[in-house]
Amino acid sequence: LAVLNKNKNKSNFKVKSFSGTATADMEDYVSPSLKSNPDVVLVHVGTNFLRLNTNHELIADDIVSLACRI
Repeated sequence: LAVLNKNKNKSNFKVKSFSGTATADMEDYVSPSLKSNPDVVLVHVGTNFLRLNTNHELIADDIVSLACRI
């Protein structure tokens, strides 16, 4: 999770990694970062389970749910 928070004329980057975390669980990890009211949130999710024999529609639904929460 990378958060770009513009503070006056200075850019402040925060990078947080939650390796191996399921997309459905990311809401719990993202919530504290959202408290700082960032201008941009970049989330890279869903790739751990794509190569497994997993329902891709469920993964996509979890990603959409996370995006709606953000």
